[in-house]
Amino acid sequence: AQLAQAFAEVQTYKKGWPEWQDHWTQNYRVGRGTYFLGIGKPVEAEFEFLRAKEAIENQKRRQESGEFSGSTRRPQQASSIAASREQILRLLGKSTIDQVKPALSEYYYREALKGTLTELSRASPRVALSLSGLSHAVAEQGRLDESVQLSKAALQSMKESGSSETSLNVIEARRAYADALSTNGNYKQAIEQYGLMKQSLAQNLELQN
Repeated sequence: AQLAQAFAEVQTYKKGWPEWQDHWTQNYRVGRGTYFLGIGKPVEAEFEFLRAKEAIENQKRRQESGEFSGSTRRPQQASSIAASREQILRLLGKSTIDQVKPALSEYYYREALKGTLTELSRASPRVALSLSGLSHAVAEQGRLDESVQLSKAALQSMKESGSSETSLNVIEARRAYADALSTNGNYKQAIEQYGLMKQSLAQNLELQN
């Protein structure tokens, strides 16, 4: 209710709304969608993320047309818009896989990955997140060998980005890889990965405090 009230208020800003409407709209829709995901309502979440995607696509068009060429504000820079767009696509991938729509989820994760690789090298947490989601989506379609390769690539990408073996990002990526191996019947390799994950968890200082 507070989020809706705040969004309604900013729409009354005669000077700021025309310039910032797409940015504010996508933030509002992402907030609502994330809330719906958290309470187990992926259908409602997907609706909000689709509205967020409409807003970020419009902001992207405006940026590419030169409308923000004189701006130094981060939300109006191409790199920031690209990162927001990828996040929304990944959220759409999550909301659709939660509805057991793996083919559509795969499409969103592939689109997010395509956008990330256009901006960055493979050694990026953003690449790893898209690969991990893509691995889940193809596994739900029975493509288990592909899922294993994608989850392995996600782990490698996370490590190459500079994240340490004991970081939560690498631990989560390793868990996903181990799960994919187990689902595919590669139990010995899965046990090895779970063992490495256990070691990293024991050495993670954040979890010890």
